[in-house]
Formats: sequence, C-alpha cells, structure tokens
Amino acid sequence: VFIMKHIIHDWDDARCSKLLRNCRAAMDGQGRVICVDAVLPPLGDTAATPAKLLDLNMLVSFQGKERTREQWEQLFADAGLR
Repeated sequence: VFIMKHIIHDWDDARCSKLLRNCRAAMDGQGRVICVDAVLPPLGDTAATPAKLLDLNMLVSFQGKERTREQWEQLFADAGLR
C-alpha cells in the first residue's frame, strides 16, 4: 500500500501522473495507492469551501492544485490506476 497524504496536490498533472505511474510500476497485482487530499466541489459550484482556499494557496506556493472528483479520476486513469 502506498499512502500519499497531501502529496499529489503539490504537483501539476504531468508530475502527478509520473508519481502515480511509478507507484503502479512498484506494486504487485494486489497493491493499492491511497491519496489523502482535498476534493474540490464540481466546477460551477459557488459555495465557499476550505478546499477552494487551499487550491489558491497550492497554485501560488507550489504551482500545484486541488482537484475535483472528475480530475482525480482522470489522473488515476492516465496513470493506469482505477
């Protein structure tokens, strides 16, 4: 099991995909990747949430970002994870 807590949001999609592909390559058929990060509300949701503030902080500080559920799913799919 690979547990990444507050790691993936530090990086852009290309680097995240590389990190996740490396995890996938290192695990056997029963391995798991667990990411503990915020999930943004769907695009267009105007409610204020802590995740939105964290998203701005990540962009300014690390050129990273928080992601919506759909963005997470795409990131995992691009890395060959389900």
